[in-house]
Amino acid sequence: KRAAMGDPSSWGANGELVEALQPWDSGVDFPFSSFPAEMVDQYPDAKFILTVREAGKWADSINKTICTFQSGPKQTWFMALLNTLPFGPFPRFVEQYPMMDAIMAAKFRGVSSWSEICASREKAMRAYDEWNTYVKTVVPAEKLLVFNPKEGHGYKELATFLGVDEPTEPFPHVNSTSEFEIIKIGLMFAAIVIFFLAPAFLLYMLARVVRGVVAPSGSRKSDAKKAR
Repeated sequence: KRAAMGDPSSWGANGELVEALQPWDSGVDFPFSSFPAEMVDQYPDAKFILTVREAGKWADSINKTICTFQSGPKQTWFMALLNTLPFGPFPRFVEQYPMMDAIMAAKFRGVSSWSEICASREKAMRAYDEWNTYVKTVVPAEKLLVFNPKEGHGYKELATFLGVDEPTEPFPHVNSTSEFEIIKIGLMFAAIVIFFLAPAFLLYMLARVVRGVVAPSGSRKSDAKKAR
């Protein structure tokens, strides 16, 4: 369906955005977060939350996390291998890369792909700051919460802005760099098993089968000689 929606720069003009978001009341992350102006136009009563941090820390974080998954200069060797698999989540990953590049080219000034963001810390920082400024410009101030956990923002600010009760459980800290490192270790192990250990084991078992077929023939000749 994403491919059928065509050029991301036109989304919202012909109702594609409304159609894509029909099943949901809210959303987060790519590609949802890339269309604030279009969503303001289509959903004038909607509320928006812009999560911010220092640009350099964001650039450093993505280079240790999502840039290692993307095709590009920072992609790990094991993700390059795993993305060739026709099963599991990997076909979906491969499908997402062109979509993300198309959005970057359409929505971010001076950027044509995620690979560019991953390759240049300076470009990543500039794109990040410019994007945050853009969001603050197109979203009415009364509809926007600029959320910064480093400044102590948490459930209180979110609940007040959304007009809901504040949760009682501790504010979560998830999707961190350390969690990504654990995921990467698991994926690296999966790649080693699938592409190296499993083929080596199959070759070993095949060699044993072949030896088992050949050995009896040789044994029969030896037995015949002994009988003579």
